[in-house]
Amino acid sequence: GSANTISVDGSKLHLGSSTAGQELLTADDSKPATPMALTVENGGSLILGTGAVSNNLDAAVTLTGTNGTTGSSLLINAGQKNIVSITAQSGTTITIAYGATLNADSLIMNQATMQVNGTLSDTPISGGKGTVIRIGSDTGAGHVIIRLADNSSLTGTQIFLDPVWSGGT
Repeated sequence: GSANTISVDGSKLHLGSSTAGQELLTADDSKPATPMALTVENGGSLILGTGAVSNNLDAAVTLTGTNGTTGSSLLINAGQKNIVSITAQSGTTITIAYGATLNADSLIMNQATMQVNGTLSDTPISGGKGTVIRIGSDTGAGHVIIRLADNSSLTGTQIFLDPVWSGGT
């Protein structure tokens, strides 16, 4: 690949910093001139966050489909993470942990699943048939703020506001 391309192929990449405002990926010790292309494929995982601080990931993240029964995944583990864009393809998962926040300029989900236990904030979302968004869990509430002015579209997306109720109990 090129200097601005990273591929996580079937393994885990954990990026985090306890320094507020820190860029999580740099080129020549500084923010890249254009966003990096970061692809997570073949069941790989991208895990962001080690501390309760705000960090930036200047990248267009793409989660590719399944490898057998395991899709690629993105976990926002801690703090506030600001990402240029995320595209989650069929069979992939995005999880926002309790206490963590995800901000993205664009989030496109194509038959992907997202679990929001923390906060998805000020993010335009596009999803369609086969896409599932679960907000909260049996142990706590999640929070979602969708930026509608940027043509968010969730037609056909299944949204569970309290997954405990998804089974009818």
